[in-house]
Amino acid sequence: MMHSRALVVLVLLGFSWTVRAEVPFEAFQCPEGDSEHVPLHRSPPVWPHVATMMCLEGTVVLEFTVASSGLVKDARVVAADQPGIFDRAAINATRHWLYQPRCEGGSPVEAQQRTALDFFFDSDEERERCLPGAALLEGEALQLASSLGLLYSMLAEWHLSPNRNDWPEQIQSALVPGFDGDLGRIERFHHEFIAQLLTDHRHSSLNEAIAHPPRLIALQDKLDEAMVPLTDEVLTALVELFGLHARFQAQSDRLAELAQRLSRLEAEVDLDPALFDVLVHPFVGDPGRTADNGAGATDPGQRLEEVIHLLEDSVGQWQWRSVGEGIQFERAEDQALYERLLAEALKLHLERRESLQRFMMGFMDYRM
Repeated sequence: MMHSRALVVLVLLGFSWTVRAEVPFEAFQCPEGDSEHVPLHRSPPVWPHVATMMCLEGTVVLEFTVASSGLVKDARVVAADQPGIFDRAAINATRHWLYQPRCEGGSPVEAQQRTALDFFFDSDEERERCLPGAALLEGEALQLASSLGLLYSMLAEWHLSPNRNDWPEQIQSALVPGFDGDLGRIERFHHEFIAQLLTDHRHSSLNEAIAHPPRLIALQDKLDEAMVPLTDEVLTALVELFGLHARFQAQSDRLAELAQRLSRLEAEVDLDPALFDVLVHPFVGDPGRTADNGAGATDPGQRLEEVIHLLEDSVGQWQWRSVGEGIQFERAEDQALYERLLAEALKLHLERRESLQRFMMGFMDYRM
């Protein structure tokens, strides 16, 4: 059932995901004779962060091998209008491509391919994403932007490869002051923000970070009063549910605090507002807008909160049947609401994770 599947996924929300789907094209059967390779799926590249910030456009020419499995390997850049800017983004894009392989004598074989990838803004609206303050980057301001870009690139690589345990230490060692005056204050703002992200990641384990949140303890008391058996399976599911909500709430609180600090900093420093914008928003986004989700209409935390209220208000009217069936409500309307809320929360959470992943991947070009 949908709700039990959603619970199973929620229980696994240490949330690691595979950036590349290693799925060979095994279903393809070569016809008799020969045929050329044909692209089946070519996802667009992630636009490099520095290119968006500086309003850079260009074309990258790639050469690569289409393996007999249909996957792309050994991609390399042979020409580029903006050397080093789009190279990595173009190569990374090929990791998600899939071809119908070339066939010779009825068997799939490798093939060589040369392809040009264009990085051009599709409309004036997209071009408006470029920051006008980028033209003000020179001297120490340009050095600070480059330094921050490198730091956030390291953070992105760690985020995308969390098993590389040396990244936190490398990032921490790079958090050393290098600028004075107003630029120094902006640098410290970023260092504190990155340090907070490192702390958040270090304590992201549900088992270590949330233990038994107060509301879970309160719900446990209610369940005891109603003589509802609280088995290890139920407790695990509820801990995950409450823990995820606690993490969403903590993230929202941190963004709100960041927005306040950013507002104070902008008022206190004596910098051109456009230059201030280019030294902050490309790296942290707009925390004020992120923290305000329009009454929480698209907030997965609110969906989980509604599930928690449903469980609390329906004490004695639901039970945990088995791992395969999950929580079952006596009333059909409660069951339908529970499944819908949980599915929506999971969908929104995955969308948020994907958005964060794409944002992080945009920083990869800084380490070319």
